[in-house]
Order: sequence, then structure tokens, then C-alpha cells
Amino acid sequence: MVRAAGRTVFHRNGCINLIIFSVSLLSIMMCEMCGKDAPLFQTEVEGIKLNLCKGCSRHGKVIKSIHIPSGNELKRKAKEREQKAQEPPQFTGPARTRKSLMIREDLAQRVKKAREKLGLKQEELARKLAVKESLIHNMESGKFRPNIAVARRFESFLRIKLVESVEEGQVMTGEGSKEDLTIGDLITIKRRRR
Repeated sequence: MVRAAGRTVFHRNGCINLIIFSVSLLSIMMCEMCGKDAPLFQTEVEGIKLNLCKGCSRHGKVIKSIHIPSGNELKRKAKEREQKAQEPPQFTGPARTRKSLMIREDLAQRVKKAREKLGLKQEELARKLAVKESLIHNMESGKFRPNIAVARRFESFLRIKLVESVEEGQVMTGEGSKEDLTIGDLITIKRRRR
């Protein structure tokens, strides 16, 4: 049996096995002024906090005694950290879902049907909404999908629903059911729509 840095080291068959050896523990146990291996005190010396032995702590103001954990305490804390890392994270707060705004897939048919119901030509609708006629033509033919702000303008004038609020990670399928998505699912859905 040999003493090393204040810890007991056992050797068996020529191999040295350290029960506990930690660089941080080693730095905690040694006085930062003289290097002595002794119980330490956090001490303020000329405005600087140092971990000093009893002899060196007289050069400043002792703030508190430093507790050096035993080997069993260190093992227990390490085991607790290991178990905590293996557990799945637990959410303590209320579940929050993020919602996104999406433009409906049937936008082209809805805009055209609502415009015709009001008895307007594309040119007249463009003038009333202060947009180009080509924008309306491209929207109705499915070549152009407007941003949310433009879709909202069409919604309010035509009195139709073009923008939906959808929870992130879920999508409305054709039947109206919701299903969780992966990135691969999104790519597949996007390809199907083309």
C-alpha cells in the first residue's frame, strides 16, 4: 500500500490500481500558495480568492472551509450522474406545440371559384387587390403559391379560407387526419405533390 496525493493506492501483482484519482480533486487538496497537502480554506488575499492551507490562510481573510468529498461520496455522485445521463429527459412544464401557418393545397381552385362567384374577371380582381393580373392567372393555374400576407389579402376580399394553422411536426393529409412526420416523410410528400 502506497500513499499518493492524499489517497491510498493499492498494488497487486505489480499493477497499481487507484481507488480514486481525480485531477480536480488533486488541485482542491493542495494549497495554492505553498503546495502543501492539507485541509483547505477558501481565503481572500488582496482581493483574490484562493484555496489555502491553515498556515497560508493567515495572510488573508478566511471565507469558508472547503469540504473534500470522500471516495464513497465521489463514487455515489458519479453513479448518480451516470444514471441521470441514461434517463430520458423529463419535461416539467406544460406541453407546448408550435404552430405554423400553411397555405391550403387547393388554393388555385378556391380562388378561381370565389372570383367567379363574385362575377369578376382576373383583370378586375387584380385591380381591386392592387396586384398584377399575371399573379392571379398564375395562382389560379397552380404555377404560383403566394406568401402568407398576399394569401391573407385574397382571403379577406374573397371571403374564403386559404391559410391554415398547423402544428409543427404534423401535416393535414387529404382525409383531414394528422400524422407525425419525419424528414423522409416530408420529402416523400413533396415528391407526391409534384
